[in-house]
Amino acid sequence: MPGERAGAPRRRRSAARPARHRTLAALLGLVLLLSGCAMMPEQGGVSTVDDGDSTDQEAQVRVFGVPPEEGESPRQLTVGFLEAITADEVEYETARLYLSAQARDNWDPEASVVVLSESPKVATTEPSEDRYEVTLTGTRVATLDRKHAYTPSTEPEGTNWESRLVFVKDPQQDGEWRIDELPDALVLNQTDFARIYRSVNLYFFAEPDVGAERVSGDQHLLVPDPVFLRRRIEPESSMVKALVESGPTDWLAPVAESAFPEGSTVVGDVAMPDDEPGAVTVVVGGGAADADAGACTRMAAQILFTLSKQAAGHRIEEVRLQTPDGDQGETRPLCRLDTGDAAEYDPARAAGTGEDAYYVDDEGLVQRLGGNQRTAGPLDGVLGDGVLSVGTVAVSRDTRRTAVVSQDGRELWVVDTDGVVLPKEPALRSSAPAADQGFATPSWDADGNLWVVDRDPADPRVMVLLDGRVPVRVDVAGVVAQGPEGDARVLDARVAADGVRLALLVQRGDRTSVELGRVERSMTTEETVVRVARLRPVAPHLTVTSSVSWAGESRLLVMGKEEGGVTQLSYVDTDGSWDFAVQLPTFDGLAGAAASQNENLPLLAYSVATAEEPSRVYRLNEGAWRQVNPPGSSPVYPG
Repeated sequence: MPGERAGAPRRRRSAARPARHRTLAALLGLVLLLSGCAMMPEQGGVSTVDDGDSTDQEAQVRVFGVPPEEGESPRQLTVGFLEAITADEVEYETARLYLSAQARDNWDPEASVVVLSESPKVATTEPSEDRYEVTLTGTRVATLDRKHAYTPSTEPEGTNWESRLVFVKDPQQDGEWRIDELPDALVLNQTDFARIYRSVNLYFFAEPDVGAERVSGDQHLLVPDPVFLRRRIEPESSMVKALVESGPTDWLAPVAESAFPEGSTVVGDVAMPDDEPGAVTVVVGGGAADADAGACTRMAAQILFTLSKQAAGHRIEEVRLQTPDGDQGETRPLCRLDTGDAAEYDPARAAGTGEDAYYVDDEGLVQRLGGNQRTAGPLDGVLGDGVLSVGTVAVSRDTRRTAVVSQDGRELWVVDTDGVVLPKEPALRSSAPAADQGFATPSWDADGNLWVVDRDPADPRVMVLLDGRVPVRVDVAGVVAQGPEGDARVLDARVAADGVRLALLVQRGDRTSVELGRVERSMTTEETVVRVARLRPVAPHLTVTSSVSWAGESRLLVMGKEEGGVTQLSYVDTDGSWDFAVQLPTFDGLAGAAASQNENLPLLAYSVATAEEPSRVYRLNEGAWRQVNPPGSSPVYPG
């Protein structure tokens, strides 16, 4: 290393096989960098812990901590400690060697993770004979809480995070300097975070919809809850323990539930025997040990889908739940569930099986585009014969019903997809003065509820038509005033198949952002009450966002741009982490884009109409946008 940071490495590294999972490195579009070894100079008030040298992007790097050496100063120990917390150790054994005896017992590194844009700067105060303070500062990118939930920072750029380490001379360690006071947290730069952590979905049951017959009968839908877990520390066991013992994240908990009773535990590690490929055995204790057959099956379903979608190098086909029996290490079976019997719980089932795309041609007819076709054809019935002049379209996830907005944006119709009879009246009317101030494109959840935003400046509102028929006005928390004098307005909305998550385009001043809200339902003596609560930013660094759609169980496709930047298409996870490794192409005149919750279906897009050219629809195949015919706009998949 150049200059004053030159010196022998404090830790050893070794390459392993390439990663098989999406990582935050992919989300941030960074090559894997290692926090390098740097000896802190003994003079000077402020310096930066070096981020080190780069390695091959595809290599997974295993890091080993190096214990403190005799006679090291607090500044040198600070560097060593910050490196040691990045080691692949279950209990941070090496990092704890930098702590005093008291701090070693009390430090709780699992309480939080602070992710900084780069390694923290280190400043010191004048030391006394037996006390030394070090201040760490940096720019916070995100935070993980105790339940492993990722929250991106919305604070202004620049130094916005500060913490303190207090060193004392520890008599139990021969009077050596040791850290005696420190935060209950790990402090990582975003590159180390990318190497150490990976995003996984834990699966919980969505709460029942009020008054709706759910697609899975009496059972609830499974909804993904993205968290970040350490990739090299018992990955399958850590997923199951987070699922069973932590429950849903604080954001999702009000609208989701776990089949595991409170106080349930995982006993030992998840067993995946080599002689029984596809089988997983999990031993549970606490409340889970007393579950009846129905509850046990639901618990097994949660584990099965959590592991089957993300277990490294394993095909999970059966989950066996057991519980301890006696004090000799024996167990007794509780239940088992294989992939065939678990089909009714599959989240993909709620997303729908329709693979056709739909759009509106330049004559106002709804066109249906088959998966392998380059030419679409009009729907049968009233939506394809010109009875209605259609502006935008939304097809239900079972494809039986279709909602359309009239070209003037003032009427919302719900009809049978190939129906020949038009209802006597539209399902909703808007008083908007112009088409782009009327109804936005609607969207359906798996229970047949239809969501739509009315952008009427005089009366902006978010509406849900329960079962596609009964209109209910939705209270959107965080949008303080939705009237003409309001300082925040909802411009568009897309509901997830599970019906408990709603992605919104929200205008606040001159910014238009993507925000995710959870859908809460309740009943009064007179009506159903629907509320969208706890809005949280999904792409806070975008200043203008023009479209959003679901592109997976916990992923969104966002079209927008940063301040002073150009329009881009990006995948964004619902927790706010980004997938920049996937380079999505754009084209001149891009007007909007759409995706499906079925990640296997290609992206759709359309162009801006000009005096010379009509708007045209495109499908992304093999990395290139392919034009389809006839010309049209606003393509969508069912949902």
